[in-house]
Amino acid sequence: MQHEIIGRAIAQRAGDGPTASNIAVAMAELLQLLHVELDLLVGSQAAAALYTHAVYRTRSTLHWTLPPTSTLDATALALLQSNLTTRSPHDAWLACETLLAAVVDHLATLIGEPLTYRLLNSAWNPAAAEQTDQEKFE
Repeated sequence: MQHEIIGRAIAQRAGDGPTASNIAVAMAELLQLLHVELDLLVGSQAAAALYTHAVYRTRSTLHWTLPPTSTLDATALALLQSNLTTRSPHDAWLACETLLAAVVDHLATLIGEPLTYRLLNSAWNPAAAEQTDQEKFE
């Protein structure tokens, strides 16, 4: 289920027939949106630690040349985007999916799958999250 959610989120932002550049932009947007939610939930240091470990796992899995970082700031996102745009669309998609999956895996381990999926929905599909909340109160 997690790969479906991640794949759908990438596809929605990268468009039909995505280029490596579109995927890179989608990746940066998805990470930034998720980081905002994580920062509220677990704090900036824990959110940065999740991202740092996800980059490490992705680098070791895909032999990715992205330099390690301990923050998710504008510089880190720019490096990520730059790195992804040099790849084929397939490789960029795989790197994007792998990095997001690593973050989501860690998060699910820490807070459980139901809360993780709710957090993803809130970060990546706020209209659906609002609808779910409204339905609970009706």
